[in-house]
Parts: sequence; C-alpha cells; structure tokens
Amino acid sequence: MGLSPMRKFLIVTIVSTLIIIVTYFLPSGVWAEFGELPAHPLIIHGVVVLLPLLAILLLAGLFWKNLLKKLHLPLIGALALSVVGVLAAKSSGYSLSAVVGLPKSHAQWGNYLVLLAIALVSSFVLFSYFSFYKKSKIASSSLGVLMAFYGYEKLIHFNEMAASDFWAKNISFLGMTGAVPLALTVFAEFFCSLLLIAGLLSRFSLIVLAFCMAYIFLVVFPMSILSKGDNGQEFNSAFTYFIIYVGLLFTGVGKYSLDAKLFDK
Repeated sequence: MGLSPMRKFLIVTIVSTLIIIVTYFLPSGVWAEFGELPAHPLIIHGVVVLLPLLAILLLAGLFWKNLLKKLHLPLIGALALSVVGVLAAKSSGYSLSAVVGLPKSHAQWGNYLVLLAIALVSSFVLFSYFSFYKKSKIASSSLGVLMAFYGYEKLIHFNEMAASDFWAKNISFLGMTGAVPLALTVFAEFFCSLLLIAGLLSRFSLIVLAFCMAYIFLVVFPMSILSKGDNGQEFNSAFTYFIIYVGLLFTGVGKYSLDAKLFDK
C-alpha cells in the first residue's frame, strides 16, 4: 500500500524544513571553497537563476492550479534547495569577505535574499496545504484573534505609547513619527484582524497586515529572523506572521466567510 497524499506532503515538508535548519546552523567555513576555488561566485550564480525561475513558475501556477497541484511536492523540494543555495551563498560570501573585504550593500542584499527565499518556501507550503489538502477558515480566524490582541493593547494605551521614545523617536513612516505610525499599526493589527476573523474584505486585510509585518521585520527590527530576547535567541514573530499572511493571501480564507457569502469568492 502506497503512502497517502497527505503523508507524502508531510514527509516532503518535514525533510525540506530539516535540511534548511541544518544548513542555517552550519559553520560558515563549510561553504568557503570548492577545491581551491572560492565557492561564493559559483553558488551565487546558481541562486540568481534558480530562485527567480521558481518564483515565475509559482506565479504562473496560480493561473493553472491543476498543474500546480501535480507539481507542488517537487516544487517544495526545489524551493527548499533554493533556500539552501541562498544560505550557502551568504555563508561563502562572509568567508570570501575575510580575504577581499565586506561590501556592505552587497551583504545587505544577501540578507534580504535569505528572508525572501524562506518566505517563499514557507508561503508555498501553506498555500499547498490549504489549497490541496484542507480548505478551512480556522487558520485565518485564529490568526486574526492572536493579532487582534496586539492591536487592542496598543489601542487602549494609545496616548502613552504615542508619546513614548520608541514611537516618537525610533519609529518613522514616511517621515511621520508618534501617533501616525501607531494609528496605522492599530488599524492593521486590530481592525484588519477583526475583518479577517469575520472573513470580510479578507484580501484587503491580509495585504495591510502583510505590509505591516514586512515593515516591522525589514525596518523596525531590520533583517533579523533570530534576535536576542529575554530568553536568549527568539524567532522574529513579525516574519512568521508575514509568511502566514502571504500564504493566506493566495489561498483565501475559505468558503465559510462573509466574503464567500456576499461576493461569491
């Protein structure tokens, strides 16, 4: 008896995740050289071809979901391979910089690419699960409840938070500080989360929430998947939410929603 489709999906996803995790924590010197040649130029050329090609295939697959359904397992593996390539490129780049110096702009784009590759594979796994295995509104509603708590906390302490140094001096959006970026955050985290719970204007809400989370992990706490917290290394929750929101943006929130009833979506 062969494996069920769900078991195959879980095996591919778990193996891909483990490979990415192991690669992430490998010492930087592992990718320094191929023979006597610097590995970075070789790896980076493979990455800049593979990752855009996979992104184009995924975008095309959104219009041909039957084809995407047939190929989603090998695509998950290929996306995981692209993440390994990006991590190897970043690691080998640091090894090469010890000899030739570190170009800051180049290194910064390398950090962006790591986040982009991880977000891409994670979003596609969520997309595959909710599109091909379990269509449900539970995920979006649960996520909306969790994020609404963050927004509600900011809403009830709005005046004192707007006047705090963190929002008045450290947070700037289009040159505005204090109450304006805080109000926009409350709108996203609280009001858009309520819309997401109800399944009303869900795609608009997901776009706003995804943008908010992207701004947090790209600008407010720049380029950090793992950061130092009170309990040691902590995973960047904004990055996690961003991945889930993007995945739900493509899959939709399910047929049991106000959008489905009002707009037949």
